Formats: sequence, structure tokens, C-alpha cells
Amino acid sequence: AAARWVNALRRTAQAVADGHPTRYVAIGVFGGVFGAFAGLGGGVVMTPLLTCSGLTQHAAQAASLAAIASTGLLGASGYAQAHEIDVEAAAMMCAGALSMVPLGARLAFRFTSRSLSKVFAGLMLVSGPAIPLLHTDTFKEIQQSLAQQRSPLAYAAIGCAAGLASGLLGVGGGVVMTPLLSALTDLPQHTVLGTSLAAMILPSLASLYAHAARGVLSSAFAIPLALGAVGGAVCGVTGALHTGEQELRIIFAVGLVLTGGRMLLR
Repeated sequence: AAARWVNALRRTAQAVADGHPTRYVAIGVFGGVFGAFAGLGGGVVMTPLLTCSGLTQHAAQAASLAAIASTGLLGASGYAQAHEIDVEAAAMMCAGALSMVPLGARLAFRFTSRSLSKVFAGLMLVSGPAIPLLHTDTFKEIQQSLAQQRSPLAYAAIGCAAGLASGLLGVGGGVVMTPLLSALTDLPQHTVLGTSLAAMILPSLASLYAHAARGVLSSAFAIPLALGAVGGAVCGVTGALHTGEQELRIIFAVGLVLTGGRMLLR
């Protein structure tokens, strides 16, 4: 499964490099599939691919947010039909995230595009290995202990961290919520994915508005991305619900590490 994702990413990157007329739709489709499959909005793969096509980091983040909202909405709908969303956790994380998005967006424009790209890459390289690592036997007792103590405030705190990342990096926040939910709660991995997607819808829209207000959002990029993400999200949810929990964790880790590493080395 990991090899298929690597090959798909390579083909999409080649389409971008070749200037294919449907490249933004293709990026949206890939981002939607990966995002719904991994409990992310897809910004972690769309933003790097957009910067490869010549957009600045700020413009790429703004464009990807439109697709992230689409992925979150369609993805969450699919998981909801399968009863794989913890509504209380999603609501508390959403509230926490909304409170921090404005601060993150203000901070984003204090960084140069290059610096922001490095921060983005660093977050992915840390978040990627976290899920499989924290589910090893070494951390199992710690995880179970933390899971028993979970509270609405803990979900709100996760949301605050995700909202800061959403505003700062132009992501939906799933890159923060998914590993933390997986590590600190006893929610099944499918429920973690559905809950993360549901919680990121409003924060990603708030972050989109904040970036648009700064004049870095272009509909020429955002609309094709969002359209592609809609179709990709449907496929991603279907695939995720038929994939084992450990495989989902590995796909999440491999996808983020590969993307983060590529961004860091650019």
C-alpha cells in the first residue's frame, strides 16, 4: 500500500512539473484521497506540489485551504455514515482550533515563504512517525493511562494546537489532531480519522478567510483544487474503511515523512 502511494505521488509530481493543463485538479484529487485516507485535509501533500508548480508558500497554503475544507466535509460525511466520528471530541477540538486560527494566520505572514516551508516540513517529519511509534509496546502502557484520563479540555487543547497549525501553515489541522488523538486516546483509528476530518472543517474555512483577507488567495488555483479534492475524498474514505488500523498508521507516517523530507531538501 505504501509503495502505491509513493508511485501515485511521483506521477502527480511529474504532471505538475510537465505543466499538464489539469494539474491543479490532479493535485486536488491526490490531496483528497490521501487526506480522507489519513485523517488530514490533504494540505500536507497539496501545498508541496503547488510550490513545485511555482506558487509561493503563502499562495500555495491559501489555495490548498479551499480543497482542505472540501476534503473535510466530504470525508467526514463518509465516516459519519459508518458511525466513525466522536461528536463530542470533534466539537471540542473545533472550538479550540477556531480560537487559535487568527493568531496562526497573523504569525504566518511574519515568516518568509522559505522559512514557512521549513516549519511545514519539520512538523510533518515529527508528526509522521509519531502514530506508529506511540503504538509500539514501549508506549502502550503510557497511552492506555492517558486514554483513561481524557476530558473535554484535553480535546480543546488538541484543537488549539491544530488551529495554530492551520492558521500558520495553511493546513486543516489533521496533521496535529490525528497523531495526538491516536496517541492520547483509546479511539479506534477509523474513528480518529473521521473525528479529525469533522473537526477541521470550520477551522480550515476560518484560515481560508484569513489568508484571503491578506490577498494571497487565487480562485484560478483554489477552484480546481477543491473540485479535485471532492472526488478524491470520496475514494479516500471508501479505501480507508476497508483498510486495517496498522496499515493506516503506516500510510500516514510514510506519506508525511516523504513529503516533509522533500520539502526540507528543496
